[in-house]
Amino acid sequence: MKQRSRYEKNKDVSARIPRKKIGWNYSDNVPVFDAGRTLLTPIRDVWIMSSGEKHELIETLVVATGIDKGLWQRIFSPVTIAHRIPAPLGEFAIEVWGHGLKLLSAEIDPKTSYWRIYPTGALASLTYTLGGEPVELHVRRRLKGTKIEIPSCKDMDLCLVKSGKYVGFASKRGTGYKVRDMAPTGFKVLSSSTIEDYARANRPYIERLVSEAREFIRQHAGDQHVYVAVSGGADSTAAALLAVEALGPSKVTLVYADTKMEFPESHETVRKLAGMLGVRLDIVSGSFDPVAEISRRGLMSRKNRWCTRILKLEPLRRYYYSKNARIIIDGARAYESTTRAANKRVGENPAIPGIKRLLPILYWTRMEVQAYLILRNAPINPLYEKGLVRIGCILCPAMSLHELRLASNLYPEFYDQVASAIESPGVVAAREFILAGKWRKL
Repeated sequence: MKQRSRYEKNKDVSARIPRKKIGWNYSDNVPVFDAGRTLLTPIRDVWIMSSGEKHELIETLVVATGIDKGLWQRIFSPVTIAHRIPAPLGEFAIEVWGHGLKLLSAEIDPKTSYWRIYPTGALASLTYTLGGEPVELHVRRRLKGTKIEIPSCKDMDLCLVKSGKYVGFASKRGTGYKVRDMAPTGFKVLSSSTIEDYARANRPYIERLVSEAREFIRQHAGDQHVYVAVSGGADSTAAALLAVEALGPSKVTLVYADTKMEFPESHETVRKLAGMLGVRLDIVSGSFDPVAEISRRGLMSRKNRWCTRILKLEPLRRYYYSKNARIIIDGARAYESTTRAANKRVGENPAIPGIKRLLPILYWTRMEVQAYLILRNAPINPLYEKGLVRIGCILCPAMSLHELRLASNLYPEFYDQVASAIESPGVVAAREFILAGKWRKL
């Protein structure tokens, strides 16, 4: 029997993910689900960008173009979408949408852990509208994929150029430049908007999602007590909210696994959530010291996540069995990865057999989760506003390179401890080795 390739398996898993249609409300300058002309039908995760994420893109654009930060802030300050896409360099890549337009693609450069920007003609047109000064080219037609010489760009990585009635960004290529895309002049910067505006514009749609998820929990939980695994991240927060809305606070216990590598912000977010919902919060932890285990076992990796097994799942397993738990709920979502997309909405965690697991938001995008949390005024982990895309441990093999960099800047002492734990003649610059991230894929 012919063995199926990983590509074929991933394709089958991706086919199960619902195709959400995202359009744009131009008067409010916010994205909307299932309304008007469809701009984006994501098969990977999509979310409203935080101020921290946008700050990094803006800083990169300032350096790459030499254009004033204030102009970029006017473009990116309203609601902006990030849509995850395949990464040619093998790290992490997104498309960015704003003002009802695709503005750019961006990819984390594995050599630097900073963004590499690929702007669209639409972004160039908005830049020109706001007063960006282009280099006038001698040709009078739209260029695309064309190599040109632009001495006046002064070796900027990205140069705003104008050809007749078209504008675009030329990217530095060796001694010359290459125009990737151009658009007509005259694109308009729309009104200011906030994530609260986005949530309000999508309220009827979100409430339909919530109603279905609540009914799903009621159908499979009945009158039994449920345990919700919470991490301080948005997804588990949404799962906890849904459980309480479906069953009431007396039927719900929140369970937080402290791996001793958790962000303090996550601890605080979980405590705020339990207080807001009026439910019991139990914190479980194993007896292992993670830094000592790293010294003994070596750094964890995506293929060998011993950390999850002994620091998180084993304490949870013991806790659930001690409580005679029958139903656990968590916030896993299919859009995050093909591994999570392979999960069943009703099933079991293989590491915790014999207990039914419910995944009420399995087919929600992060963008839908964000709207739900805003509409319920739920506590949101401040780490998102600092630029992190996912919330887990301070050091995790699932992090992208720029998240490792951000986390190491937030908690350098922990990274110093881990560096000391792996220091050896073979790892002469341990901290640099950690931030280079190659260990994640071993």
